[in-house]
Amino acid sequence: MIDTIAVQSEFSDSIGFFTFGNITSFNHIIISYLNIEQQFVININSDTTIVFNFNLNKQLEEITITNKKPLIEKQIDRIIYNVENSISSIGLSAYDVIRKSPGVRVNNFSITITGKSSVFIYVDEFQLKLTGEELVTYLRSISAEDISKIEVITNPPSKYDAEGNSGIINIVMKHVLKKGYNSNLFSNFAQNSYSSIDGGYNLTYNKRKISLHTNFNLTKIQYQMTESSIVDYPSNTWSSGSKFKIGSTNLEANVGLDYKINDKTKTGFSYQSQLSSVLDNGTTGIDIKKLTLIDSSLRTNINSDILFSFQTANAYIKRSIDAMGKMMSFNLDWLNFDKKDNRTLETKHYDSQIAYLNNSASDFNVTGKRVTNAYTGSLNFDLPYTKSIITTGLKSSYLTNIVGFDYFNILNSIPVKDTLQSNEFGYYESIHAAYFDARKDINSWVVKAGFRAEYTNVKGKSVTLNQVNNYSYLKLFPTLFIQKEFNDHSMGFTYSRRINRPTFYNLNPFRFYNSPYAYQVGNTFLRPEFRNNFELSYSHSESLNFTLTYSKLANGIGNVANIDSTTFIQISTFQNCIESDQIAFNVNYIFNKFSWWENYNEFIYYFASTNSSLSYTLSSLKGFGGYFETDNQFNLNKRKTFSSELNFWYSFPSVEGINRTKICYGLDFGFRYLLFQKRLKLAINVTDILRSDVYRMNRVSNGIQMITKDYYDSRQVRISISYKFGNDKIQKEEKEASNEELLKRAK
Repeated sequence: MIDTIAVQSEFSDSIGFFTFGNITSFNHIIISYLNIEQQFVININSDTTIVFNFNLNKQLEEITITNKKPLIEKQIDRIIYNVENSISSIGLSAYDVIRKSPGVRVNNFSITITGKSSVFIYVDEFQLKLTGEELVTYLRSISAEDISKIEVITNPPSKYDAEGNSGIINIVMKHVLKKGYNSNLFSNFAQNSYSSIDGGYNLTYNKRKISLHTNFNLTKIQYQMTESSIVDYPSNTWSSGSKFKIGSTNLEANVGLDYKINDKTKTGFSYQSQLSSVLDNGTTGIDIKKLTLIDSSLRTNINSDILFSFQTANAYIKRSIDAMGKMMSFNLDWLNFDKKDNRTLETKHYDSQIAYLNNSASDFNVTGKRVTNAYTGSLNFDLPYTKSIITTGLKSSYLTNIVGFDYFNILNSIPVKDTLQSNEFGYYESIHAAYFDARKDINSWVVKAGFRAEYTNVKGKSVTLNQVNNYSYLKLFPTLFIQKEFNDHSMGFTYSRRINRPTFYNLNPFRFYNSPYAYQVGNTFLRPEFRNNFELSYSHSESLNFTLTYSKLANGIGNVANIDSTTFIQISTFQNCIESDQIAFNVNYIFNKFSWWENYNEFIYYFASTNSSLSYTLSSLKGFGGYFETDNQFNLNKRKTFSSELNFWYSFPSVEGINRTKICYGLDFGFRYLLFQKRLKLAINVTDILRSDVYRMNRVSNGIQMITKDYYDSRQVRISISYKFGNDKIQKEEKEASNEELLKRAK
């Protein structure tokens, strides 16, 4: 006989349905029907629906037990944003819901956790090797309808790659539980400065030993990007403004097949492909002023045509070792990325009276190509014992990244190649890793310790300069988690050491011009940066959480501007130049006392001290920064089929590296209506109602101050519709990709 403690008791309603609410976890259910008692051994720790079938020749045929997840959950090493419970996520893309995740900021194609450095993006534990505009284009092609939750992991355990100084954002796709089939058809329309539309279809089928899942998305997205800057040179002031229309057409398809060989062994494969075409066209104007009067002007027309393809494939085998739950898994992964750039600039000069200066036109064209291939294999063991849990494994990855670009001056409509400004660069990398994690529960204490060892070998080759740069290193990355549980609260301590290797965008020597006088370029000689993170935490009743963190960055990578007051050339690039210390305080509170209202609040405030080794930047910068967010979800009827959401966030003036940012904030609002047993979803959402999500930054280079302001057309109205067919409780096989680390750095 199994000893039991009654956690909750319920009677069925008139048609035989049971509903248990406010459950965190349990593993036994006893059901009594007409003096017949049956006991079921299960494990529930999340939002779950379970169906019991009885053959009692009575009317009762099934029982449904539901546990609704909160909108936001706080765990020992992560914050979870349950996207499928958010009203305002309907009609959004993965890019949009990441922007809405607690404490996450998206600025100028850079995704960060407030008060910390850039993070790495995963999809179902599979690291995206994309960043910058490539990452944004890819995330915009993923529908929020297919996402279950977003995990913001601030201190990843040793099982994860050591890559990513401040943690991981993991997009968890929806997984379902029952035999049968499920499909979903959806379409969305959005309007900002331009209109956008997308649609898609996904299907999951699970019967006997076979599980099949497919997904197809087609998106056509358009938005306006505006940028402005003021540069105060000693002799004059350059005031510039840019306006671009960016449009992308994306076709994404994926398919996966899982097969159950026997009760202990499963295997399968998956393939994903995306094709994207991006048109980026606009105008940049520069007014050169002396004593507030315009002395001369430049006008540049810019036309860009970008085409890229992205492919991944995974094969795995997973085997159960014993009845205790011990498990072995082996993964093989392949990634391919192919990108072609074509950017043309046509510039004309004008005098103070806006009259064209004859023979002043300067036209040029830059074309680029990039091909990335990565191969990864991993072997992992999950070994639970009676009083402890051990996870351990090995991993190897091999990567090649070939980049080339050509610069052409256009003279009398004839392109002439400039060999001094053209380049071809090859990057070759291999990483071999081993990790070990052990968890021990001792009364009310939980201790989890681990380490990860990574040996990295890198070769960089500039074909143009005939230069080869080789280096290798072995590094250890320890982690430690300690937690003490009390009656209704807990305290914890966390330590981790992390590495941030240069992304391909950081390394890419392609010059991305916004005018003849300003361009962004990578640095082929970058080295990794390292960060040590310490955290103290306190939680009360799973609703109130405090954390105090300290982090120290060494050999940090900074995005810096080198401004020449003689030539007026502005070069933005990446350098290993930053050492920094940061202390941050975070508090978040969940209020869910009413069935009709759920509220999440977060407040972060931090102090940062940064030093730079570059002579042309500020030598040091100190200051505070902060962020506040409140998310509110309302059920407007008893059946919970009509609901709304109101969210607001505010970013304080902050120190980011060796730059300062100003305030920005956003207000979002949405409605959702469910029909036909909640299979049909209709939604309307308005984001950035106040048009206040404007990113403003001050930086200093060679004693010259530069002020920039960027806005990415985030005020938008979206109308969405989706319909689910078949059984909506089918399970996709969960598996881990072995190239998690390689799927982010592809900038």
